Amino acid sequence: MHDMGPSAKDRKATLRVCLTSRRAAASAERRAAADAAIVQRVVRLPEYARSSLLLTYLAMGEEVETRGLIGRAWADGKAVALPRCLPGRRLAWQRIESLDGLVRSPFGVEEPPDDPGALVDLGAAMPDAWPPDARSSGVWPSDASVSDVLAIVPGLAFDRQGYRVGYGGGFYDTFLAGFGGSTIGLCRSGLLSDDLGLLGALEPHDLPVQVVVTDTEALRMDA
Repeated sequence: MHDMGPSAKDRKATLRVCLTSRRAAASAERRAAADAAIVQRVVRLPEYARSSLLLTYLAMGEEVETRGLIGRAWADGKAVALPRCLPGRRLAWQRIESLDGLVRSPFGVEEPPDDPGALVDLGAAMPDAWPPDARSSGVWPSDASVSDVLAIVPGLAFDRQGYRVGYGGGFYDTFLAGFGGSTIGLCRSGLLSDDLGLLGALEPHDLPVQVVVTDTEALRMDA
């Protein structure tokens, strides 16, 4: 029997170990400066300007910080929603108006407490995300335009084609497969790869974001 070598899943797992160490090696000051520059690039993008709803992760550990972006979105009059992790690798997005009262999930992530009244109905941006009874109870109008919704996608690293190395949970893979709005990945320049495919680290279910923003550039996949 021939040795087929490591699978893309195995290569991705190995990359996660290396990338996590590389990310942690940067000083807190250097990370903070890069993250501030990333936020400034995001808010200058047309996808941000035209959006009225921002779906974003809340950074933990050494992730690209999003609290500044959240504050800017509120100042710009945008609605902001954070995800809750549900069974079946699904994300439920709930609107928040402050970062107070968040709870720690079993995954260690701070997320909003379960509140059906704050559930965001993504409507046209994700028509198959929820059954009709859940969609009708959401706080976001079901006829919201796809262009109104902007999702900020986390990742350990991204490449110049928009693909990412995530954390292995599969929640954002499931989300991206059904999402029709705009997607932006945040990545410090030191963790930007040229091509994850050439590293053998892409799986069939992997999907790219539309824009990758680093502290030095914004890469648009449709350019």
